[in-house]
Amino acid sequence: MSTGAADWRDSLTALHGTLSGKYALHVVRALADGPARFGDLREAVGDAPEKTLSRRLRELRCRGFIRRDLVPSSPPSAEYRLTDEGDRLVALLRGLEAEVEYVDCTACDDDCRVATVDADATERALAEEC
Repeated sequence: MSTGAADWRDSLTALHGTLSGKYALHVVRALADGPARFGDLREAVGDAPEKTLSRRLRELRCRGFIRRDLVPSSPPSAEYRLTDEGDRLVALLRGLEAEVEYVDCTACDDDCRVATVDADATERALAEEC
């Protein structure tokens, strides 16, 4: 096995560990609109539980995607913002978002949609597999 193969697997595993946490990508995308305080972020990501959101913010700070700045106010508060690395991640996410299409899933009884980057291929696969 080549070293290159192990490197990309390790990189993806590390990124997955950071970004797969509930609300992680939502927080990053919400901060793309500018700095926000905890309550504003909580609302922007869909009323995430406080404990979960606190954990995600701490993880994203430790990985260098966001930073926390203390705001001199009474009572004291903090504001979160993207770092340069966070800005680069947002650019990648926006590129992926631009490619996403939705296909209605006719295979299940639920009224669901499948996110895909190739609607025609997904519709064919759904017709063949389901």
